[in-house]
Order: sequence, then structure tokens, then C-alpha cells
Amino acid sequence: MLNVCSRSACTRQPIFQDASQHILLQPQRLQSLLNNLDTASHRHSRLDACVRVGSRVTLKQRASGEQITIQVVTPQRAVPLDHKISILSPIGSAVLGCHRGARIKLDWHGQESCWEVMKINSK
Repeated sequence: MLNVCSRSACTRQPIFQDASQHILLQPQRLQSLLNNLDTASHRHSRLDACVRVGSRVTLKQRASGEQITIQVVTPQRAVPLDHKISILSPIGSAVLGCHRGARIKLDWHGQESCWEVMKINSK
């Protein structure tokens, strides 16, 4: 189980860090990322708020109840300490295409964490 997320240290957790080598070299994770990107790019996602590249997303860690707001960005723009999280991070790829209220369960290298999408502000 991942440590409780405190706002100052949350983005230092592995699920917020770039994992491009891991994601891009595993066909199932890559397919999931591509599916999420496809969902987020459809016209209906602009009408019905869903997470896409550029979105600011408020997530609640289910275990602690703490909330964090991140911006989902392309890998070149990612700065986890500034809460700009790459789509190639475990949490970034998982939230793409999600709607408010979606629950995300991540198991990253044996560490499990559960999150809920509380708010989405899209460009």
C-alpha cells in the first residue's frame, strides 16, 4: 500500500513519476494508454467533461481522504513537483478519459492505491 498522500510529498510517489519505459514496453499497458487517449480525444469528451491532455483533475486518495489537484500533460511538459503529471505516468495514463466520480485502482510494482476523480477542469 502506498503511503498516505500529503500534498507536499504526494507527487514524489512512483505513480506520479514518468514510467514511459515501463508503459511503452508492455503491450497491455500501452494498449490501455492508447484506448484512454482515444476516449479523451473524441468529440463527446469535450461536451461531457472527461479527463484529457491539459485537464486539471482533483483526485481523492480513498484510504486517507486527502485530495490533490494535478494537471495531465504531455511528457515534455511534466514537472511532478509542480503537479504537472505526464500521461506516461501510471496515474496520468489511468485518469485519461475518466469522468467525475470514476474510481481508479493502481497496482504499481506491488504497491496498491485507490483514487477517485472529484473534479475536472478541461481547457
